Amino acid sequence: MIRQDRASAIILWYGFLVLCLLTLQNLEQCPIPFKAIDEQGHISYVLHLIQHHRWWPDFSQFMMFDIAKHTELGDPNYINHPPTFYWLMKLAHSVFPWWEPAHYRTFTLVLYLLAMALYTRIGLKLAMPIPASILFALMPFSLYMYLQIGFFNNDGLCMLGGMIATWASVRWFRGEQPARAFLWMAIGLLFASVKLTGLLLVGIYVFSCLMQRRSHIRTLPRACLVVGIATMLLCIAPYIYLALTFGSPAPTTPGQLALIRECVGCPTQGATVHMAFIEWFGFFLAGFANQLSVAEITLLPILLYAASLVLLAFVRPCPARYTPDTALRAIAIASATATLITLAFHAAFSWQRYRDYGWIYDSILRYYLPLIGAYAAVTSHALTHWLAIKKAPHA
Repeated sequence: MIRQDRASAIILWYGFLVLCLLTLQNLEQCPIPFKAIDEQGHISYVLHLIQHHRWWPDFSQFMMFDIAKHTELGDPNYINHPPTFYWLMKLAHSVFPWWEPAHYRTFTLVLYLLAMALYTRIGLKLAMPIPASILFALMPFSLYMYLQIGFFNNDGLCMLGGMIATWASVRWFRGEQPARAFLWMAIGLLFASVKLTGLLLVGIYVFSCLMQRRSHIRTLPRACLVVGIATMLLCIAPYIYLALTFGSPAPTTPGQLALIRECVGCPTQGATVHMAFIEWFGFFLAGFANQLSVAEITLLPILLYAASLVLLAFVRPCPARYTPDTALRAIAIASATATLITLAFHAAFSWQRYRDYGWIYDSILRYYLPLIGAYAAVTSHALTHWLAIKKAPHA
């Protein structure tokens, strides 16, 4: 008979392997650029920096490129992120000038798969029973990640950063080399900061983790605190520049305005004209269950995570042999805090765009995937928690 820990490891690594295969199959079927994940805009960003010999884009003359010909088109680029992620490809071009957009996609594919390998390692570290391991392994599939990852965009580095921060937070809460865990959380945050939503989500998560173990902070070497401050400054500097220059850390650039005007006549996915905030907010939340315009079960993992938070908050198991994992309870608090605060900022920004321009396409679940490791850990832990409750009468 296979031991439980070995069976759980087989389940988790098998899930990782299947995810890799499905992702590669999907990428093979999707030509470069793949418009549904904004790949043309992200590749055009790199080509703009390379061909115009710039380190910061000129948003007033920021055009899309014909990817195959490497020539500018007449359409403005709507990507409004800081250039920190795209510097990596600009530097790679100086070393490998023969690189093509296919190589850019390969680079981000490696980032995504590293993130998912670390996701699997998080599952192994939690040493979950078999039912919880199955749930953990299935979470990426329930979010259709194999249809969304691997394309060239800054989400790859953002997700890797979030996964590093989540993995390090488990070590932080369990008191395993707090200084090293702190440094890894700082690295994860730095990676995730290439996107504003990533900076908010992972930044608040890391801050919540630190605040829940203030006793660990007092034991950190002074060098760790210096690194922490330096990381924070590096993370927020590009957004301060954008705010000072354009009036917002997520500016409405000419490309953004052009995209909004172009989509004024787009299908409204059921939106009514001039929705009040409450009506719009319900529409906004419902949009998270429709990411790929196919029959989806995306709402299921969202509801499972929400139900898990309720279960962990209000229901206490009483079997004598059950010992709650305080690390996972702390991760539940940190992930819920980060998600709700980020969602509040996300909704406020989206409401402003709807109010001013009628734009309704901001309900993007992909923004929250950097914390999928935490969400899956909490949901799987809640399943273990519930199973312990079910066994309570027989304990």
